[in-house]
Amino acid sequence: MNAPVSDPRPAQTVLATRPLPIGRTLTIAVIFCWAAILAPELLDQRNQSRIYHWSWWVFALAYLACFLVMRPAMDRPREGHGRVATFVMVACGIAATLLTPDDALSPVFLCVTAALCGFTLTAGEVKVVVALQWVTIAVGVVHGNVQGQWATIFAAMVAFAAIVVQSTVREIYARQVIDRTMVELGAAHEQLQEAHQELAAAQAALSERSRAEERLRIATDLHDSIGHQLTALSLNLEVIAHRAPAELAERIELTREMAKDVLTDIRAVVLRLRGPEVNLREDLEAMIRGIASPRVEVDIDDAIDQCHRATRAVAFRVAQEGLTNVMRHSGATQAHVTLAIDGDDVFVDVRDNGVGSATVQPGSGLQGMRERVTSIGGSVEWSSAPGVGFRVTARLPVLP
Repeated sequence: MNAPVSDPRPAQTVLATRPLPIGRTLTIAVIFCWAAILAPELLDQRNQSRIYHWSWWVFALAYLACFLVMRPAMDRPREGHGRVATFVMVACGIAATLLTPDDALSPVFLCVTAALCGFTLTAGEVKVVVALQWVTIAVGVVHGNVQGQWATIFAAMVAFAAIVVQSTVREIYARQVIDRTMVELGAAHEQLQEAHQELAAAQAALSERSRAEERLRIATDLHDSIGHQLTALSLNLEVIAHRAPAELAERIELTREMAKDVLTDIRAVVLRLRGPEVNLREDLEAMIRGIASPRVEVDIDDAIDQCHRATRAVAFRVAQEGLTNVMRHSGATQAHVTLAIDGDDVFVDVRDNGVGSATVQPGSGLQGMRERVTSIGGSVEWSSAPGVGFRVTARLPVLP
């Protein structure tokens, strides 16, 4: 989003910048100029004719009052503050200029006004004010209120003051655009980091699923091909044993028993391949390698390898879901996973140092984790609090 060139007034969504560092300096300068215009009339006691009519003093004082009203706009330009006061100030400056003799400093009011109106009025309105002040100077020359040799200088000063303030205001809104862009970039970076973490979790889950599908394919091939052939071999050997000579029957029976043993081993391999994951350490380390943030520490009791494979599978799922929640929601920089034997139970603990939350609304992931745990007779709990992160604990039976 870019600030308009012709009318760079901020939208409501534009961030407020810090107060202008030149605001206080400009205030002092304006008051000094106002006092300098009045000083000759107050200090020149020898020429009493220079003491102006009371109406001039009214406009001069009203000019200062209007400036003090619109002063906050110098810190927050063109946010709608001080517009009416600025228009009145323009009128007061014009009136004061047309009420003075040609050797007075009242045209300085026009120069100061040209600068100040840029903080409250739009670029188009400023152009109208500058044109009106040029007309005032021309009228003042005709009626003897402005010296002819100074008219061009005053007109140039009016244009210069307006241009300088226009450039300053545009710089303010350029700073606002930069501030807003930096905030948007920061938010986009956070979203990108969250998406990266979710992608890492998805990749880990996809890798695990691919391995499971490959194991299932191998198990099916073993069962359908080698298993079938070993079964047929065993049956054929049994038939041959009944018809073979006595001296060969014993060897044939031994061969048949060996075929049955091999078939039993193949079936055991098939069951393991079709069963859940059994190597917790390797699987967790493989999943953690795909996590860029947070840093994850794992502490696994070696005795867990002796637990039932269903227990090990559910323990892995609990750790996986806990880490997935850490990556997606916690904003943590560090997480810790503990798997240990505690009596007849396997204790699983996943915790992080994230921001935490006063309440936890379980989603499909936590609900699915609870269903897996209860399916083997275990229990699971989760807790969180602001500033202490999120924690998931589960107890699973060693032999479900």
